Amino acid sequence: MRPITFIRAVALVGVVVAGWSMTLRWGDIGKGPPAQWERQVVGAVVLSVVCALCLAFMGMPGTRRSWIARGVAAAASAGAVLIAIVLRQDAVGSGFPQLLAGAGWTWLLAGCGLGLAAAVAALSVKSEVGDAKKRDAKKKKR
Repeated sequence: MRPITFIRAVALVGVVVAGWSMTLRWGDIGKGPPAQWERQVVGAVVLSVVCALCLAFMGMPGTRRSWIARGVAAAASAGAVLIAIVLRQDAVGSGFPQLLAGAGWTWLLAGCGLGLAAAVAALSVKSEVGDAKKRDAKKKKR
């Protein structure tokens, strides 16, 4: 199995976990995020989806298209993690610590963090374009 396949799977699991956090308790208010932060949470999940889609359709590592897709994936996943952190700090700073009692915050951050880990790992995957050219040259020599 190629490393990029595993990285894409991690990004997909991150989307599922971030989306699943929308159904969990986010404090003492019940299921789902608080009403004042619902749009931001959905935005973080959408950014995780963008990250996973960019990694899924990036093509062969080493091409220009893959570098652009990996850059967009890294930016989107970093934005999702930033949203999760800012919302948590906003709850603490606003004087609503009871909103932090549920597991929703933790799982949103975990899902967005998996997307960020996948995007950073995708940036570190070496080029397959040069390897494919070398293999083709060796076949032609024979």
